[in-house]
Amino acid sequence: MPNYYRFLFGPKYAKTSPVGGGRYAVGIHYTHLCSMQPGDQLLLYCAGGYPGYSKMVWGSGKVTQVTPPPSGGGRWLVCYTPKKFPKPVSRATMLAVAAPADQTTLSNNNRQWIVAVSKQTFDELRQVGGDP
Repeated sequence: MPNYYRFLFGPKYAKTSPVGGGRYAVGIHYTHLCSMQPGDQLLLYCAGGYPGYSKMVWGSGKVTQVTPPPSGGGRWLVCYTPKKFPKPVSRATMLAVAAPADQTTLSNNNRQWIVAVSKQTFDELRQVGGDP
């Protein structure tokens, strides 16, 4: 059974790690990465100022590979298959349709690169985004 996460994409990395690029490099301090595995599902959210998709859920993704950092330190690399929603979902709509348990997490974690979400929230946002 997969886990579900929201990945945050900031404007600072829009050119080097674009939301639809299928590669997400992140620092070692995210405990979710230790349990993340191929098949886990992602909501791909763009932060304020992200070109063309500011404060929107761009689409979804399916984790294909998780590579820990080298022993000397560095960044985790999560590879995923991106799928753009036909209709990107605004932040306000994301918060309105999220499961009650996820609403607080999503509204208070604008600067957390990775947060866990429920399957219910994932499914609702895919539906609102027009993803069958």
